[in-house]
Amino acid sequence: MLLKFNATLLSVGIFLLSGCAELNSGLAQVNSALGSINGSLSGNSALSMGGKSIPDKQTAVYILKNMKISETSAFNSEGTGYGKGRRLTGEAYNKTGKLIRLTVSIPIYDKGGFREGALWGEITLSPKEKKRFEFETHTAIPEGGKLDLNKFEVSRETF
Repeated sequence: MLLKFNATLLSVGIFLLSGCAELNSGLAQVNSALGSINGSLSGNSALSMGGKSIPDKQTAVYILKNMKISETSAFNSEGTGYGKGRRLTGEAYNKTGKLIRLTVSIPIYDKGGFREGALWGEITLSPKEKKRFEFETHTAIPEGGKLDLNKFEVSRETF
């Protein structure tokens, strides 16, 4: 009876320890993802040092992968000089037998939380085609402004 109790207790202990390890691993992944998003939103130095990766987006129709946001130079909204802009690069794949057009958009907000524009572009892909893309902001991001990667949108038209 005591041996059976010890074996049960040992099994429960192992189960709890493995559950804690998985929980810690999951929390570390969430923390890493949030740190990555937070760094992208705040315009940290990683943007000026080669860019910040964005997770792939995949549907039954297309794949967007190897996406990266980097810092670039752009005209300010008054047209009187330059400021910091953003560039989005990546690869697009059409998984279907039809012509598709993807419109990619990441909104830009000023420091007051008002939408000031978007980093956007269009990608047209023939059936089963793959293509590299590069989009830049048309004007500089306002002082204290940021991209909101949580609102990254892709709309699709099929022809």
